[in-house]
Amino acid sequence: MSANRRLSKSTVSRATCRHYLTRAQPDRHTSVHHRLLTMGENIMYNWRAEIRRLAPKPILWKLTPMRLFWASEVHGGRDNFGDELSPLIIKKLFHITVKHSSIATADMIALGSLLGAVEDHVDNLRPYIWGTGFIESGGDYTGRPIRVRAVRGRQSLSRLRHVAPQTVALGDPGILTSIAFPSLVGIEKKYHIGIIPHSFDQDSAEIDKASRLPGVHIIDVHKPALRVIKEISQCKIVFSSSLHGLIVSDSFAVPNFWIRLSDKLEGGTYKFKDYYSTFNVERSPADLAESLSQASNLRRAWKPLDGIHETQVSLIDAFPTLPSFRSAAPFPAACKPQSAALTTSRRPA
Repeated sequence: MSANRRLSKSTVSRATCRHYLTRAQPDRHTSVHHRLLTMGENIMYNWRAEIRRLAPKPILWKLTPMRLFWASEVHGGRDNFGDELSPLIIKKLFHITVKHSSIATADMIALGSLLGAVEDHVDNLRPYIWGTGFIESGGDYTGRPIRVRAVRGRQSLSRLRHVAPQTVALGDPGILTSIAFPSLVGIEKKYHIGIIPHSFDQDSAEIDKASRLPGVHIIDVHKPALRVIKEISQCKIVFSSSLHGLIVSDSFAVPNFWIRLSDKLEGGTYKFKDYYSTFNVERSPADLAESLSQASNLRRAWKPLDGIHETQVSLIDAFPTLPSFRSAAPFPAACKPQSAALTTSRRPA
């Protein structure tokens, strides 16, 4: 019985082989036709990719949405307001339609600590880098070619010098939030103290304890970005373990202080020190409980970072766009004359 089964299987196997071998002859023209169609589709796809790679992006963005990569739903499947700043600011300031894309197909990577991911995943489209940084210390960039217009800070720039032009803007574009949303500048203060825990710090015992104190408002970074921005602008003072909580506070001139609530953040203090290096200052994280006990004194002693307006101007000028793309949004008075002069000399790249 088992021998018959083996014989039967062997017979079927040989018959099956003969069937496919003889079938190949009559279907030869169909196979060639299919290969030609596939080749034509590949050629069309490659041409489209090549056109997108070579076409001046500011012109391309008039015809089709900008392909922008930003980290999305990486914190337990929830968006983070700092990541969402990227499309918000670009849409608002430069009136460009944006759609989310992968790193491999992106026209631009902006904000965030994404240069490590770019190094690993960038393809041959040479995306623009605008205000992005590394998340941790390391060696020089070894990925495929990129077009560096701005990076978050001097530490990130030092690792890109071999691929970056001689002049590169410094700063995180989150510093432009007050320009993108001028109606929130000078808004009435609603909260005495705002605390912005990083996504990884939200379950901290210190946050739970602080949330019960009078006058303290905990800002959830997973809320819609516009809501988070508004709540920050409504605070009299901010304590934050979220980098973009500090950056947006700086943009609105809200007194703010960096706090450490855990050691869970990837890269530790690297991205914070990278951001502050833009302004040639060094900062260290403070203890939350001690900061809360001295909140009034800290608020009175706080001074804004030197060079914020200059950083805003240089970031705006570094954005790869045409003069006609410039936003009609009101720029700070300190930015107007210089910004207007710089925009007339911009050329698409």
